[in-house]
Amino acid sequence: MRHAVIRTPDKETYQTFKDKINHKQAWDYLPEKGTLWHKLKVVENFLIKKALEEVKGIKTKAARNLGITRNCLSQKLYRMNKT
Repeated sequence: MRHAVIRTPDKETYQTFKDKINHKQAWDYLPEKGTLWHKLKVVENFLIKKALEEVKGIKTKAARNLGITRNCLSQKLYRMNKT
């Protein structure tokens, strides 16, 4: 993904992810087999780990860089550690 449009009730934001992640690295982690849902989770987990590494584990900054709330990031981390 190079660009994303994020729509909220009050505004629409256009973000470029080109400088935020190395797409080739994310795709390297995709399993050859599996459902779309499983593949999306693998990429999502990779991006979350990468975002946390970039900000030395500070969840608030990682969540901001990912475009999600800190609470959402915490829930995703909980689910990642649960599996």
